[in-house]
Amino acid sequence: QVDFARFVTEFTDAPGVIRIVWLFSLVLGHSRYILARYVMHQDLQTLLRCHMQAFDAIGGVPIEILYDRMETAVTGEDNEGHIIYNRSLLALAKHFGFQPRAC
Repeated sequence: QVDFARFVTEFTDAPGVIRIVWLFSLVLGHSRYILARYVMHQDLQTLLRCHMQAFDAIGGVPIEILYDRMETAVTGEDNEGHIIYNRSLLALAKHFGFQPRAC
């Protein structure tokens, strides 16, 4: 499962400045192994880059990745209620050989 968590924080190098940081996480369903990293953005480029870094770190690619209908992964539904995935995410999935699934 892939998701982002939002954190509001104040860094010691800029007292009084409140910033938002995001925690990208990929959790493997079978082992519950978690790979996580803080990032400054939750945009598509960051999502794709984090996937590739996660695959490198775990030494492989899951068969299926679950998404919590985040806007960068799921763009909507068609008239029949089928999920429409972001084209760039689908291209990444095809390249690495995993199946995206919205939950």
